[in-house]
Amino acid sequence: MLQLGRWSLALALIIIHQSLCAQIPGPVDPGKLPAHQEVVVVTGTFAPLPASDVDRPVTFIELDSRDHLYKSWVDSLATEPSIDFRQRGPDDIQGDVSIRGSSFGETLILVNGMRMDDVQSAHHDADLPLPIHAIERIEVLKGAGSALYGSDAMAGSLNVITATPERSDLSLGAGIGNFGINQQYGSASFVWKKFDEALDAERDFSSGFRPDRDYRSATFFSTTGAKTALGRSLVMLAFGDKPFGADQFYGPFNSWERTKSWFAALKQDVGANTEFDFSFRRHSDEFVLLRDTPSAYENNHVDRSWQADLRRHDQLSTNSSVYYGAGGIHEDIVSRNFSGGTVSNALGAHDRSRGAGYFDYDVRALKRFSFSAAAREEIFGASHGEFNPSVAAGVWLRPDLKLKASASRAFRLPSYTDWNYHDPAI
Repeated sequence: MLQLGRWSLALALIIIHQSLCAQIPGPVDPGKLPAHQEVVVVTGTFAPLPASDVDRPVTFIELDSRDHLYKSWVDSLATEPSIDFRQRGPDDIQGDVSIRGSSFGETLILVNGMRMDDVQSAHHDADLPLPIHAIERIEVLKGAGSALYGSDAMAGSLNVITATPERSDLSLGAGIGNFGINQQYGSASFVWKKFDEALDAERDFSSGFRPDRDYRSATFFSTTGAKTALGRSLVMLAFGDKPFGADQFYGPFNSWERTKSWFAALKQDVGANTEFDFSFRRHSDEFVLLRDTPSAYENNHVDRSWQADLRRHDQLSTNSSVYYGAGGIHEDIVSRNFSGGTVSNALGAHDRSRGAGYFDYDVRALKRFSFSAAAREEIFGASHGEFNPSVAAGVWLRPDLKLKASASRAFRLPSYTDWNYHDPAI
């Protein structure tokens, strides 16, 4: 089994802006004081921390207050200079994410901390069934992250955080444009006592700016949350369907392609210090080389992944904590070619499983120094594993200036396209 490993070293001088309020003589109305808001980051750390306390280079893109500026969630990635996002069509059709000049296979995509990597091809990692109104923010970890997330987080990780409804609400919208563009969206939320529900759906259609460059995109995302005696429960369900004309995508052919995504997940608190996560992802990719002659050559790929994690943290003292857990992943693919009435294996039928254990020690002293050391062992069989350590530290030089440094090791597992694909045009 092929793995690629890499160390990442980062040293950054981070300027933390703080708002300074001038003294106002006389009594001040508390209702007129600006609300203090601090972003809590969940990427690049084993537990949520204020952004100013994280010792890894993590930035975030807020969407809930600016989503009217973007047609799709991927459009917001242009605001982050470390990201190179490329797509062959709107709505993340064949979209690839690169961080700091890496390949797209070296960047891990997450939704609420759950891996969305595609075992068929990393081209489909960003093929997410996510309407833009379902997203609160996107967090970007720059640098190796395999100690936290396992394989593929070599250059960085992009974690999409979905929104939690704060009140009952209903929003509908529609739009039309050139080239047959026709768009609709709907967003509904319901909040009652300890229960909340959010439904978001989008549809985007175009006849294309030229023949065989039409597309249709439909996405649906649902979150159901509840507070029980165990803690917070969150159930996520999602579906996406994206057929598109692919003329000249893969060479001088009027090709056509259709991808579908299914996603279901559960995040469950078990008391105050333990969390259990489980998710299932299914992705299908139907590819026709010649749209006007489908029987000439067609690929059908279906891949699935199951993952589960159990995490826990304990506070050892006032200034130190320990985080630890274990998880497992199983992935499989079934892939076939259809050419001139003949059926054959394309990428074939394969499956693979792996487990992991991880540990992190975090200490903070004098409200000035912070340090964390983490390690993850990814196990592929009785005789093979990947060990990924990580250390990070920070020091406040003054209240608005912090020095951060980190060193990590990461690795990547190849997709089945890397191993088995053969171009029909060659």
